[in-house]
Amino acid sequence: MHEKYGIQAYIAWLTICIVWGTTYLAIRIGVADLPPMLFAGLRWIIAGILMTILLNLRAYTLPRFKELKHLAIVGILLLGVANGLVVVAEQWLPSGLTALILSTLPFWVVGIEYFLPQKT
Repeated sequence: MHEKYGIQAYIAWLTICIVWGTTYLAIRIGVADLPPMLFAGLRWIIAGILMTILLNLRAYTLPRFKELKHLAIVGILLLGVANGLVVVAEQWLPSGLTALILSTLPFWVVGIEYFLPQKT
């Protein structure tokens, strides 16, 4: 039984490596032909439509209207600012270097959180 979960974990890890790793290559190729924000916007609109269809097929409900405010803030900051800046930067940075720099993000988040006041 434990071996099954071990194999699933490796498959999940491999999937993340391929999907996340090729994202930066796809961005680099995309910004060669399209303006960066147009390319990023098209990617996220297509992904949003596909995810909405998938969630509807699985009978998930959409968020309530009052939850949309918080989701919009997160979406604007993560997709609009963070991912938008990555796409703009990839006009000049190699995709491998971009992936390497961004892979250190969890390290920085943990480091910054360490210095924040702890709630008890």
